[in-house]
Amino acid sequence: MHAPPHEKIGLLRSLIASIGAAIIYGLIALFGRSVQEEEVPWLVGPHGDDYIGDRPYQVWAERENLTVERRATEGGLVPDMSVLESDLFQVDAMHKEIRRFYERTAKYRNPNEYYALDEEEGRPWRPPAGSR
Repeated sequence: MHAPPHEKIGLLRSLIASIGAAIIYGLIALFGRSVQEEEVPWLVGPHGDDYIGDRPYQVWAERENLTVERRATEGGLVPDMSVLESDLFQVDAMHKEIRRFYERTAKYRNPNEYYALDEEEGRPWRPPAGSR
């Protein structure tokens, strides 16, 4: 898979992007710290290089023998939150709506499907203002 060509951006956008990048790198230098992947395995994941976009996810998927599914209608960011259970994180303590979101993320694309999710529990749900 090849990286997408860099789009040409105007001088103003380029200047704003450079300032933003400088601020981010400055904050990392001030507050960041280096860690070993073995110490924080939950942080290991896709990260990019100079290109901003979804390319890092494609590269990660290829490297880990995974797939990137676009417009999925089933599934979530985490298939089952219980895999994250530990001494530091109790899945049963998290709010059920948050767990539902992570396990059924694809259903949250359409406000009508949000409503259907709550009908399972017999209560109405209204999408957040501005989401339609």
